[in-house]
Amino acid sequence: MRYAIFGDSYAVYHDFGSAWSNTINETLADKKLHNLAISGTSHWYSYTKFIENFRNFDCVIFCHTNSMRWPVLPPGEHGRAWNIGYLECPVMDPYNKIRKDIMSEELLNFISYNIFQDVNRLCQENNIYLVNILSFPLDFRQPKTNFPVLVNLN
Repeated sequence: MRYAIFGDSYAVYHDFGSAWSNTINETLADKKLHNLAISGTSHWYSYTKFIENFRNFDCVIFCHTNSMRWPVLPPGEHGRAWNIGYLECPVMDPYNKIRKDIMSEELLNFISYNIFQDVNRLCQENNIYLVNILSFPLDFRQPKTNFPVLVNLN
């Protein structure tokens, strides 16, 4: 079987210890786990990687990140989607000053809700087993799914 992980820093491999993704990879006898997660990215970023790659896998672990992250950033800045004003940053400060004016919470929740639905639908239709991981509490009503949804893994 071929396995993939999509998500943010919650899903990446770590060189310094026992991240859950490392443990899964070490447990698989055939070592066919492809980790396509990247730290600091958005739900939209994970979804685009999923759309590009999901047909190559039999099982997908999708970590749904915080819906308030920047869905799209300038080229080369994708690892900064998490910074919605938490820290001063010369690159992100100008964007964060106008973020709420151009992206409402309703819009960002709509995007994340539909990402959750579409990932589940595509896996169902393509006979791909899916495990949903909610890395953060949802800011929207969780859609119904036939696949497992894991929460509070910390």
